[in-house]
Amino acid sequence: MLWQVVPDAETAAAQALLNRDRAWNGYALADLEQPFRRYSRFALAAREGEAPSAGCLVLEHPAITVIVPQGDADGVAAILDAIAARLPARSELSVRPEHLAAVRRYYTPRPALREMLRMHVDAAHFRMPAQRTAPAEPLGKADVAELFELYAGYEESVFREELLADGGFFGVRKHGRLLAAGGTHVVSTGQGVAGVGNIYTRPEARGRGLARSVTAAVTAALLAKGCRDLVLNVRADNVPAIRVYAGLGYREHCRFWEGWADRIAQ
Repeated sequence: MLWQVVPDAETAAAQALLNRDRAWNGYALADLEQPFRRYSRFALAAREGEAPSAGCLVLEHPAITVIVPQGDADGVAAILDAIAARLPARSELSVRPEHLAAVRRYYTPRPALREMLRMHVDAAHFRMPAQRTAPAEPLGKADVAELFELYAGYEESVFREELLADGGFFGVRKHGRLLAAGGTHVVSTGQGVAGVGNIYTRPEARGRGLARSVTAAVTAALLAKGCRDLVLNVRADNVPAIRVYAGLGYREHCRFWEGWADRIAQ
């Protein structure tokens, strides 16, 4: 059967597909809400006479460009063929294994893609740990300078001041110095999803449970705010971090590949 592609699907149609797998599509659901919606496009593909079964988010935000396909692999290939002329010259990819072949027709990863885990938790599975360290405290705009100083040591940091607007950042201090912090990448209370991230502890303070304390505080606050599904990304080889998240009730949902890639000249 032929694939029918809608290059710029309406938000409601895109959400209908994405909600079939909220753990994988948590970020995409948030990117279809403001303030990200004006920077995002979502293409849908359906076999003739059937409901859409594949989609692809293209987000070209001033801070990040990312491509995230999902659903039927043949449908994803049809989408990329249809929107090829509009694909960005350089983008970060978040790609599940079944979509790699289609994406590699258009992009060359530089450097190699990283294997990642998508982890997920909801209220039924979250486990608040016993308090063994200094409690995590809420952080806001008054703490932005300290946060930038902390994240200067975190090579993979994507912290931006605007992220503090969602009120999801927490940190642990000792003698007035911020030793660990964490928060969110995206929050959509309308869709009931959030992406937890920016979890970082200074090297000299590791092994004390600070990351666990921060992540627990962020998770509890988001669940209390009405976010039903919380997701996070972690490198597949980061065993200590995976143990922390698993101890709080986060479960592996899937593996995927992530990294920057350049468009192949056609």
